[in-house]
Amino acid sequence: MKLYDVIRKEDREKGTPLREIEIEPVVIHRQKSPRKPTFVFKKIIIISLVPLFLAFLYIAGMKVVRATVVVTQRQIPFTLDGAEFELDQETAGTTGRLSFQTMIVPAEVSRQVYGSQVEPSTSYAKGKVVFFNEYSTKAQTVKAKTKLTAADGKTYTTLENAVVPGYTIQNKVKTAGTSTATAIVATSIGPTYNTSGTSFVVSGWTGTKAKQFYAQSAGQVTGGEDGVAHSVSTADQADVIATLQAQLLERLKRETRAQIPDTLLAFPDLQAATISSDSITLKGASVKFPASIKGTMVTYLISREMLESAIANRVLSDHTYARVSIPTINDLTVIPVSQLPSDPKNTPDTILVKISGTGTIITKAPIETIRQSLVGKSKKGFESIFSEIPEISSAEYHFYPFWAPFFPQSPSRIKIDIQ
Repeated sequence: MKLYDVIRKEDREKGTPLREIEIEPVVIHRQKSPRKPTFVFKKIIIISLVPLFLAFLYIAGMKVVRATVVVTQRQIPFTLDGAEFELDQETAGTTGRLSFQTMIVPAEVSRQVYGSQVEPSTSYAKGKVVFFNEYSTKAQTVKAKTKLTAADGKTYTTLENAVVPGYTIQNKVKTAGTSTATAIVATSIGPTYNTSGTSFVVSGWTGTKAKQFYAQSAGQVTGGEDGVAHSVSTADQADVIATLQAQLLERLKRETRAQIPDTLLAFPDLQAATISSDSITLKGASVKFPASIKGTMVTYLISREMLESAIANRVLSDHTYARVSIPTINDLTVIPVSQLPSDPKNTPDTILVKISGTGTIITKAPIETIRQSLVGKSKKGFESIFSEIPEISSAEYHFYPFWAPFFPQSPSRIKIDIQ
């Protein structure tokens, strides 16, 4: 019998009320099984992947990195007040010295005028010829006033000496020696001596020799007249000539400017215009005719780069820059100390000029040198690299991606912007 039943029986026999027996619940504690270390493993994996991810970013950054470097060049203001510079003729000067070149530009202008005067018009036809030497390998000389006979029998004379080189033979092919163009004039007046082109027999060369040594016209032979012509009145000639000269000077300047390359500089006081008085035409065959005039502009040109460097050498005591520029160099005043000859045949060996004005010298950054000095370098060495380049006032860089620690290994991935 169970204990509970015994107690209940005793209580009934004693007549005591039945008691409720509280039975304390029995709590059974179960032993926990050990937890699997899943979180720890995940944590270890994540921690181990971080360096790998960073390494990936590093490698990717090295592969695709691009850099842009913005540099500010030094700007140095200067003032010149009549500073003297000597220019050597380029063909006679020495390498590295300030020199000049000569540009010769011819031009012609005309305008319609009325000839109120009628006067006799007689003149000799003029032109130029080229001599050919198939006779000898030795040079031949044709003296001035040598007679030339055209194919139609008209005769002319030379106005200057001409040297005709001997012929040459190469690969069994004979090439005649040719002279420069030589001026000639007709022996008689009249338009019958005008020709668009013809051949000439040279006096003293006859028979077979005449076929081996001969001349041909170089362009037209013109100007021969014999009759009457209309001309500008004496009272109007001065005004017509002045107008033609002004138009000619403007055209000479315009055509000269169009032919000057960007590497050369032309200053107004280093130009000389020559107007040929013999070229002025103030008469014509009818009442209305074109009056014309011819001239030549001789310009003494200076190398822009050399002049910029010469000015920098003069005004900067510590000039060690490989290249400089002066954007407003055309605004400087350049005046020759002595008058320049207008005849290009009398070009001087040296020209002394005075230069005045203000400007700013900009030190040109050596872009390729900068680019090569940055290839593969660390960002940390950026400032030290630019501290050794005197042309640079300041510099900054921008990376893509920004975390890349080194400049690209390829120079093409480094862009240099000049500010």
